[in-house]
Amino acid sequence: MTEPGPRTLDVRVGSATNALTPVSAAERSLAATPGHWLGLAAVVLAALTADQLTKRIVSSLLHAPIESAREAGDDGTALRDLFRLP
Repeated sequence: MTEPGPRTLDVRVGSATNALTPVSAAERSLAATPGHWLGLAAVVLAALTADQLTKRIVSSLLHAPIESAREAGDDGTALRDLFRLP
């Protein structure tokens, strides 16, 4: 009888000896870096600035007709006509 040749190691990419252990070819940290935090802070700052600017613009546009009507002694009919209120 002849002896079998040397046994070769069967290695498969992405496989593990334990089926419950996940195998990852590329491992990397999922933690946020300082650059990520800086980017988040920039987005938050831009959102807050846009919010305050929008509030200021809308407030000035809404108060202008009301104040001018009060100064003119209007009883509200001009304001009602401006916004077409019943």
